[in-house]
Amino acid sequence: MFPILPKTSAIDLVLNFIGDEWIRYSLNNWIIWTEKPASEIDSLVRRQLAADDQILIFALNTDDRAGFAAPWVWEWLEARKKARAQTLSDILMQTPGLGGSLGLGTQSQGSNVLRSLLRALPTDRKD
Repeated sequence: MFPILPKTSAIDLVLNFIGDEWIRYSLNNWIIWTEKPASEIDSLVRRQLAADDQILIFALNTDDRAGFAAPWVWEWLEARKKARAQTLSDILMQTPGLGGSLGLGTQSQGSNVLRSLLRALPTDRKD
């Protein structure tokens, strides 16, 4: 889709190594979907850059957005935003037979018990 320059290819390889989801939406602009701190991404990518290259890494608020990009970029962002919105309870309840496998009775009984346990967990932890 976009030309691949040696430096661009090297950064693509680093991003593949990091293991998070990412897209390159133009010749030299990437969006990385990660929980890693910006400093960690910076230290890995910077090794591929020359002293006069520039790099900006920051958190992206996908809730407040505007602009022009190809439809596939917006679709990619929206898909990740929806995936992020799932709670741990949602994910656990999608696993067939989870309640029984955890010794909580039938799946529906286990789901209710597990939901109660998950609701009781503190939500504003500061690690």
